[in-house]
Amino acid sequence: MKKIIKRLFLTSVLLYLLIFIVSCDARPYFNRSSGYFKYKIDVDTKEVVLVGLTKKGEEQETLVIPSIIDGKKVSRIGYLRRGNGAPYWAADFKSDKLKTIYFPSGFSKSYINDFYKDIPNIERIYWGDVSIDFDLGYIDNGSVYISKINYYEHLKQHEDYFDCSIEVNIANVTYYINDGTDNQYFIDEVSDSVVNVIPPTPYREGYKFTNWYKEKECINLWDFEKDKVPKIKYDSDGNEIYEEIKIYAGWEEE
Repeated sequence: MKKIIKRLFLTSVLLYLLIFIVSCDARPYFNRSSGYFKYKIDVDTKEVVLVGLTKKGEEQETLVIPSIIDGKKVSRIGYLRRGNGAPYWAADFKSDKLKTIYFPSGFSKSYINDFYKDIPNIERIYWGDVSIDFDLGYIDNGSVYISKINYYEHLKQHEDYFDCSIEVNIANVTYYINDGTDNQYFIDEVSDSVVNVIPPTPYREGYKFTNWYKEKECINLWDFEKDKVPKIKYDSDGNEIYEEIKIYAGWEEE
């Protein structure tokens, strides 16, 4: 009789676990991987949280942070790490080879201490928007690129945020999310060349991304193999004459 009760108990536990796994995606705290990135699934939103790089990711000199992984929206970079003291935001991005990193917009704002501590050779950082608020203390003689709007509306008010060894530049290529707002999605700095870094596929709830276009009305495609960004021009004092190249996302309702 005791054996029967024990078997029934174990069967009930296994059945409960099976139902939980199927219905609730019960592996949110375990690292998964896709391409260059390790990630977790947020328990509440079921969205992706990037937590680090795979071995393949650690070998790259240039990385573009994705907005979608395995069909799910990437909502945040970093996770709450609980140690002996108070919990804090952390991420395990480590690479001796990484030199350039691109962040699109659309992430939840979080401050990550020591994000670049284990990326000693980083040279260029492209921020799609200023919600990417990571500690820059470990960067020596690096360059940060931001959009013109972000520069004048946000960072001019907080010039002390950047160390004097970090050069802040206004990027000349801006990709707009084109969802009825003027929000930027991705930026780049290009001169007299085609665009070599193609933005990650953007996410917009209820819509399917179609392509990148030269105007808001989405009439003419931007041809990444043929369309060139003009050469950057400078005035007699050596200051850049700013000219923004605008590229717009196209959408269709799902």
